[in-house]
Amino acid sequence: MTPGEASTAPLTATLAGLRVVDLGNRASTAWCTRLLADFGADVITIEPDDGHKLRRHPPFDNGGRSTAARYFLANKRRSTAERRIALVESAEVIVTDADPTALASANPTAVICAVTPAGLDADADIPGNELTASARSGWASINGLKGRPPLKGSGYQAAFQAGTLAYGAIVAALIERAGGDGAGQIVDIAEDEVLVSTFAPALLRVQYTGKPWPRRDGITINDGPVPVRDGYFALTLSRPAFWQKAMTILGLPDLAADKDLQHFATRQRHRERFSARVQAAMAKWTRAELFDALAAERVVAGPAFSIDELADNAQLNARSFFRRMPGSNERFPGPFARMSASSWQLKHEMPE
Repeated sequence: MTPGEASTAPLTATLAGLRVVDLGNRASTAWCTRLLADFGADVITIEPDDGHKLRRHPPFDNGGRSTAARYFLANKRRSTAERRIALVESAEVIVTDADPTALASANPTAVICAVTPAGLDADADIPGNELTASARSGWASINGLKGRPPLKGSGYQAAFQAGTLAYGAIVAALIERAGGDGAGQIVDIAEDEVLVSTFAPALLRVQYTGKPWPRRDGITINDGPVPVRDGYFALTLSRPAFWQKAMTILGLPDLAADKDLQHFATRQRHRERFSARVQAAMAKWTRAELFDALAAERVVAGPAFSIDELADNAQLNARSFFRRMPGSNERFPGPFARMSASSWQLKHEMPE
């Protein structure tokens, strides 16, 4: 099959036949098993008597169902606690948010992934959530504006990151088991550590300079999206060539030629020289006009879309990114990876 040529053969689910039991009650464990289910695994979730805690997370739809729960718990089946022992003993993968020792004894061939706030060692019993993960990892210390309180990451960032890495680690462990003696193993994922690993640029800065990463005292084009005629626009100018082309497009040739402004690091020290002028020039453009002009010159930039605008985004729709559940007109975000010989699928809503 040549590059770009579509195969006419039916696609098989990547993880078809894989039996997974989800014993967790965290968003991170739910996201991990949602990914496994999306790629074909048969995921059975055993929820507490009062249901997975995501079912109580707002906002709620017109039918009283949690929007978060509908997303995290989709594509799975639900079973009762009475079947827990039998399901654990027959599973190939078990995902939990508790001590996995007893599970490993009950099923020594299973890949068992424990996703917890702080891991399975000294701080194993410490509770945690999205806010504490942002705080304990250091992320909150640099998120937000100078002089105001630190901020957690938006939404379920800790859960999405930890759940995605747990999914990848499980697939790696399955590959290892297939090529070895068939023995299982325990995968230990700590949400705090996952966020610390993505906090690495700030940690490296401290190691090399001895200075913490400061929070911003305001928003300029160096820091984030700034206003244009119909919304906000992010102009990322990391290279001298990007700076020169962007300033020329904006009608600021003197800034394009200014040697002090060519590199991001030195540009930060001369913000008063360009910030107000660049933002005033950008304010005359619409997002689409500015994006098209910059894209033609291969300058990295992007408009800031609202949630409503994403639904009609031409690029996402051209790639058929949003997918509908069978029998529903509602659209869900689609696959983060596409494979030419295997499939990703939204099969059904969360179990009731």
